Amino acid sequence: MNRIPIIYSFPKRLVINRAELRRLKEPWTFPPEILAIAKDVSEPDAS
Repeated sequence: MNRIPIIYSFPKRLVINRAELRRLKEPWTFPPEILAIAKDVSEPDAS
């Protein structure tokens, strides 16, 4: 049986959530290169 090749093309998108980093045990940070290109989806603080 011959198969038709299917090429999936999705835009590359890098998303980070800084609010979730506070819940991790160790202090995690993002490198500046990642921060420069990523979209931050963190919810604003309600304080």
